[in-house]
Amino acid sequence: MSTPPNMEQSLITFGEAVRPLAASTRGRMRQPQTQTVEVADILHFISRHMRVLQNEADSICDEVDLISKGRFDFDADRTVRRMNVHVGRLLTSYDAIRRANPGEADSRGWFLLRELYSDVLHQIQNWFDDVVEMVNDPVSGLEKRGISSEENLSIRLDLSLSLPKANSLNRWTARRAAELKADSRVQHVSILGGLATHFSLSSLFGNDK
Repeated sequence: MSTPPNMEQSLITFGEAVRPLAASTRGRMRQPQTQTVEVADILHFISRHMRVLQNEADSICDEVDLISKGRFDFDADRTVRRMNVHVGRLLTSYDAIRRANPGEADSRGWFLLRELYSDVLHQIQNWFDDVVEMVNDPVSGLEKRGISSEENLSIRLDLSLSLPKANSLNRWTARRAAELKADSRVQHVSILGGLATHFSLSSLFGNDK
């Protein structure tokens, strides 16, 4: 590994700490799940898992913001341990979604929720991979971003978590709630609140020289 002389040591330390988290996240996402768990209330099911997604994504945002604001004055190992907790909760929720077996009328909502989780987790995984790439081969990583290794480094490792299926899921839940409300046999309808359509995780790696 060739390391530019002005590469921040904190970035290297953080990247090394992220490496096992990147590997474990990828492995967990690839584990197959069997749809064996019946879903009695799809709207409550979606609402519960969306709360997990929003809470844990927000927490990861906070961790990355602390790195950026602290300009490397942070404990890399402790930060990655906290990220591991948040990602672990997302993966646990993702596994529960993949194990769910909704009825035919609710299969579209389940599919949109599953794909939404998959999109977010893959974006986080790609961000981890970018950090690890900078540690594995910093010079190539800089060149890939159009930055000369001879320059004073100001490297942004940004992750913008777009949620392309959130609006579709919101529309589906609104339609499904209306259908269930119109069904006189239904005594209770869970209403899903508004879904966030975008999270932004941004970390600035660099120095002010």
